[in-house]
Amino acid sequence: MQTIASYTWIPVEGEIDSSHITRHTNMRGTVSYRLELRYCYDAGGERFCGQDFKIGGFNPNSSSQSHLSPLQQQYSPGKKAIAYYDPNRRDRSVLQPGLNADIFGVTGMGLILLAANIAVWIWLAGKTAQK
Repeated sequence: MQTIASYTWIPVEGEIDSSHITRHTNMRGTVSYRLELRYCYDAGGERFCGQDFKIGGFNPNSSSQSHLSPLQQQYSPGKKAIAYYDPNRRDRSVLQPGLNADIFGVTGMGLILLAANIAVWIWLAGKTAQK
């Protein structure tokens, strides 16, 4: 799994090339904002640039632009940032390696519901066996 493997990726100092907040409106008219980044780093004597904040292209997003402003300031153009690149593919990189909390939104809820269903099933099976 790439998310876990990224913990072993090589950290290197990079520099933020661009940083801006984009506005998106879905088909229902709901507005969201996303922090778009571009950073560059040197690996193995070559220059690479990346755009992924986290594995899978998950960049910070919010329903409020003001929630992203501090992060945009942290990653403003010209600032140094640690990039983590895949030693097997030096062109693949992220600013934050590892598991992404966004992944657990849907999956986590599914696992919680599954565990609750199993617990109820075991409880009911125990009550039936007692009769």
